[in-house]
Amino acid sequence: PISMARWPWSRPLPPPPPPPPALYESILAWAPPLWLCWCACCFALVACVLAWAWRVAERFHWRWPVSPRGLRKLLGTVFRLLVQKRACQLGQLTKLALPIRASDLTGPGGAAALDAMLRHGGHLPAGTRVSAVQLADGPGVTDGVKGDKHVLLVSYAGLSSVPVTLPPPPSQLFAKFGIGRRLHPMRVLSDCTETARCEATFYAQVATEAKACGLGSPTCYFADYCHSTGESCLLLEVLPFEGSTLFPLRHRIRHPPSLPETRAIVSAGARLNARFWGKGGGGAACMRGVPSYAEINEARVAVAQILGLRTLAATARRSLAPLPITPAFMTWEPPPGIIGAEAELIALLPEIAAALCAETATVAYGHNDAVSDNAYFWRDTGGGGHAGGAAFGLFDWQQACINNVGHEWAWNFHFLPPEFLEEHEHDLIELILRTYAAHGVVLPKERFCRSYALACALLYVWGGGAMQPLLRRVHAAGLLDTLAPNDARHATGWPGVRPCDREALLGAEMTRRTLTNACGIMRRHGFVQHWAEWRRGVL
Repeated sequence: PISMARWPWSRPLPPPPPPPPALYESILAWAPPLWLCWCACCFALVACVLAWAWRVAERFHWRWPVSPRGLRKLLGTVFRLLVQKRACQLGQLTKLALPIRASDLTGPGGAAALDAMLRHGGHLPAGTRVSAVQLADGPGVTDGVKGDKHVLLVSYAGLSSVPVTLPPPPSQLFAKFGIGRRLHPMRVLSDCTETARCEATFYAQVATEAKACGLGSPTCYFADYCHSTGESCLLLEVLPFEGSTLFPLRHRIRHPPSLPETRAIVSAGARLNARFWGKGGGGAACMRGVPSYAEINEARVAVAQILGLRTLAATARRSLAPLPITPAFMTWEPPPGIIGAEAELIALLPEIAAALCAETATVAYGHNDAVSDNAYFWRDTGGGGHAGGAAFGLFDWQQACINNVGHEWAWNFHFLPPEFLEEHEHDLIELILRTYAAHGVVLPKERFCRSYALACALLYVWGGGAMQPLLRRVHAAGLLDTLAPNDARHATGWPGVRPCDREALLGAEMTRRTLTNACGIMRRHGFVQHWAEWRRGVL
């Protein structure tokens, strides 16, 4: 017989050495805070319940009222924000240390960090270096809700050695970081929908190609994000809205665009769609790593479902009692065929979003938030160096991804005044399709309108679910009984209205337009019929 003692794997292994005593001491000395233990236990319990319910639902073919994938992503993001400290990490694209707040650039070591960032992008001539960074004087940047924004003043050493033929480095920078308050609702939503990834990817890979389509964007000096923490840093040129070069910055609600401005936005957005048409953006090299809408918006759909489950049925019937709201404000009229089917529509919402993005014939890369307060227009129609020869440009590319074009244009239009959209919708859709055809993409109008109508299900559920919480805020401020469409009291500086109440009024008007436009598009373009066909498996 063969003796197994000859083989080394038959011999018993020696016992491992004991850990050093210092390891035991550090473990015993560490006492996690009570709130962290409580949060971890709660999240573990919720995760176990969800996993069990998911298996049961799959076993008996039940349909969840809220998307399990979206809910899991939402809860995972909240848990990460709770337990993870804000700290500088290496960026996903540049592998440089990523500043996460303005003080990381204005404080000790900030000049050296900014020097490395500008030098990485080739924006710092040889022989020069950043010597100082400070915040600009004044009230700071307060527009927008998806980031902490600042204007930085930058000083350099060695500028005298730069040849006059080279452009000088920027003396001012617009800096945008992730929202500092970790559990701010917009920070949670931004992290769930990966807005930092979308924007950094655009400026790092797509911006040059977009300018070739005649769509300008601010000059970018640095763009990066950290996938594991959700932190981001974006450094752009400072757009001179206060000077004579650009028209003043508009607000999507307070300053609705004119028809020429709307047509300019539509034409430029359609050219961008046609340039990167199809799955993967048409296979262009700059589309590598660009996400799809269905991939990054699972949590947003879950939030819409949660909001809709509570109040969509009452909002659809315009039965908002006991809120003392005037009937004139309730301008939305859902198609008769979906009244009473709210629960089914909410449950099918993730599948509708996924099916729209799976349509290879109607998907393309786009901005997905091309509205007036994300746009800037040159006073000189010949354009300028900043926009690469374009008379118009877009910023805030935080939702730029590959999406169904019907969904994109439904989103881009839903903040317009409902009367304006109803009057000009036919011409705007014709302009979109003509622009596609001029750039080699033939999309039948009926196919576009079917996607356009189906995509409004997401806007309808989101707006219908969010309306009543917003109206309760307006009611708490004592302003609901006089609320009217296009209420002017949300304007900045309105006498007798506090800033928090002004934001509540603005949110109510935005949601009224969302809901009214979604219902109008669904009625005009046969949503009930398209939804019935989709449920039968015909999209």
